[in-house]
Amino acid sequence: MTDPAEESPPPPTNGAALMALGAYRRLRRLLILLVGVSVILFGVVLIFTPGPAVVVIPVGLAILASEFYWAKRLLVRFRRKYRIAKKRFGRKAEEPPTL
Repeated sequence: MTDPAEESPPPPTNGAALMALGAYRRLRRLLILLVGVSVILFGVVLIFTPGPAVVVIPVGLAILASEFYWAKRLLVRFRRKYRIAKKRFGRKAEEPPTL
């Protein structure tokens, strides 16, 4: 038998605790949005400057996908197009040039 003091506390039922929990969730969602968008914007800058934009932009989408469904769908679409491009262009790069 377990000691009642060792059990996890029940979920909050009073109004103040529920409001605090809701505020925490909104703040977390906002922070994820800001970090994800910042990483994506950095990736867009890397498109025009030397850098790994193809790596950074999906990382930003993955950050956003942890909280937003639309970003998850966009990340799945990006992965699908990446696989298609890899199949299409990956073989040509491996073939030796013909003279």
